[in-house]
Amino acid sequence: MPPVHPLLKEGTIIHIKMENTGKNLRVMDDGTVNGRGGTGKFATFIVHNRPGQGNKAFQSWNNPNHWLCIKKRDWLVNGHGKGGKWCTFNVQPANKPGTFLLHSEHGQGHVGIKPSGDPKPANNTGAGPAAQCTFHQANPKQGWGKGHW
Repeated sequence: MPPVHPLLKEGTIIHIKMENTGKNLRVMDDGTVNGRGGTGKFATFIVHNRPGQGNKAFQSWNNPNHWLCIKKRDWLVNGHGKGGKWCTFNVQPANKPGTFLLHSEHGQGHVGIKPSGDPKPANNTGAGPAAQCTFHQANPKQGWGKGHW
């Protein structure tokens, strides 16, 4: 079966642009995530396949020890995942053409970003602009990331 989006194949390097801010998701060095990224190393992710139709995980290009995740402790998206079950997202088409939702596969709700760029709790994020995103090809530069060059 083809991927839900052509860029979401194993090993593809992408940016995840959030509709609410018009900026990319980014994982900071301390593992916090926000929606104020540009196109640099903090806002660049490697796509990984997970079992199940449309299930993906997103590893930070800058720091391979940081994976996008949502844990029940606070329901906020962060980069403290290690690639396990809390890092699995079901990518679903959103109601706005060309946009998608990152649904927490092992929790409830979606990755959400407030207009300020701060994360919004997944258990309080529906399918509106706070949850909608688009995927774009990234072109990482040599010297970016820890352990990728």
